[in-house]
Amino acid sequence: MATQILAVGTGAATSSDFTVVAGTPALVFLNDAAGPTTKGCQADILAKDPAGQYYRVGELRSGVRNGSTVIVVAGVYQFKRPADSAACGVASA
Repeated sequence: MATQILAVGTGAATSSDFTVVAGTPALVFLNDAAGPTTKGCQADILAKDPAGQYYRVGELRSGVRNGSTVIVVAGVYQFKRPADSAACGVASA
């Protein structure tokens, strides 16, 4: 069952923490209200370090691997949509 991590919208936004548990990879992907995302959708993947700081470790881009990736490393992540992104959100399955 899919879970919405970052609400579909426009403009800059950052998700709440998203936790990946050891041994349970997570498929994360761009989504929008109309189905497959359109050109210009993007979100950065941020990983939380032990001190509580977030660092960019990857990205989701429409048209690149279908705007999806699998996170296999246990940890805490956030997803950040930049201000110039087309309308989209981030979901997991």
